[in-house]
Amino acid sequence: MKKLGVISLVFRNYGTKLQSYALCRTIDRLAGDHIETEVIRMPTLWDTRTDVKKNLIKRSIKNYGFKAIFHILETAWYILERRTIEQEDHSAELDKRIKEFERFDANIPYTRLFSLEEIRQGALQGYDAFLVGSDQVWNDLKVKNQDIYLLDFFKGGPKLTYAASFGQTTIPEEMLSWYADRIKNFSSLLLREDEGVEICRRLGREDATLVLDPTMLLEREEYEKMVPEKKVVDGDYVLVYSLNYSYKIFREASRLARRNFCKMVILKRSFCPPRVSRYDNAVELYAESPENFLWLIKNAKCVVTNSYHALLFSLIFNTDFYLYLDNADEENSRLLTMTRLCSLNNRVFWETGSLPKTIDKIDYQETNKILSRERKKSTDLLGIALSII
Repeated sequence: MKKLGVISLVFRNYGTKLQSYALCRTIDRLAGDHIETEVIRMPTLWDTRTDVKKNLIKRSIKNYGFKAIFHILETAWYILERRTIEQEDHSAELDKRIKEFERFDANIPYTRLFSLEEIRQGALQGYDAFLVGSDQVWNDLKVKNQDIYLLDFFKGGPKLTYAASFGQTTIPEEMLSWYADRIKNFSSLLLREDEGVEICRRLGREDATLVLDPTMLLEREEYEKMVPEKKVVDGDYVLVYSLNYSYKIFREASRLARRNFCKMVILKRSFCPPRVSRYDNAVELYAESPENFLWLIKNAKCVVTNSYHALLFSLIFNTDFYLYLDNADEENSRLLTMTRLCSLNNRVFWETGSLPKTIDKIDYQETNKILSRERKKSTDLLGIALSII
């Protein structure tokens, strides 16, 4: 049996955990007893501050025009309030969330924890091949130690990717040759966004191909089995799951919920604004398991989000959704790739405007056909990549 190591992001994030789960399940089905898959557990050095502060003024002016000053001031206020909230005692909630994620980790074939230096010094040379992905593994602005995510440490055997992402529309000119020297050594390049495919082609790899995120490789029925029977919240609700530094998405979602006789449920990824007391008939959740994340999306009257995986699971469960995007966010490409693919561009709204007043139903019949076709294509391409191990 061959040993395949998966290099991905490893931290407590719903999308990160669910994509690793789905990828390993799919590889097991495709490879059977031929390949033993392990996800390498290692520190993920994720820097959110760089993306927020770098060129904030320039990007705001470019994308918001005369409204840029409001965007800059609101982002600054968000950061200040976040610092205040983070200083409060959240230990009980954090402990509960950690336990929920550690419990879910039993579904993923993780290795022991390797240090970055151990990996660089050859601790993983016992593997026959490595696969990088999914998630923003090649986003050098946020994910440090890019030499590891580009497999500099691995000298023998196939180097593969599945749904790897740069998380941005371009990479700096000064980094082009550095990436090109490493990208050329990959046997297979399967990328998650149109922009990632174009970046790879610019780096000299015309064979780069677009595939679905691993979470989309599993059928809805498989996730249905994971959804708890016990209710997380009662009654009709609009779910808000936001990953950016924005108050406006919550103001707009609160209006949408009120107009449609729903409560607003805010699912937070960290101890950050806003404070739920600002809104009428609103509920705040934090210490929820990945299974409860699925429950919340499946049962929502509508999902309002700027999160990639909240969008994907809305598609999987055929839940009505609105994307509400920061005009200056360079990570929008991954969401727009999916809405273009599914012919759902009419569900995209921008912070320079407002959300609709009503929750318009999505006819998922055609979207489901598209996703079924793309799921088969992506699975076939992954199977071909694995066949060289």
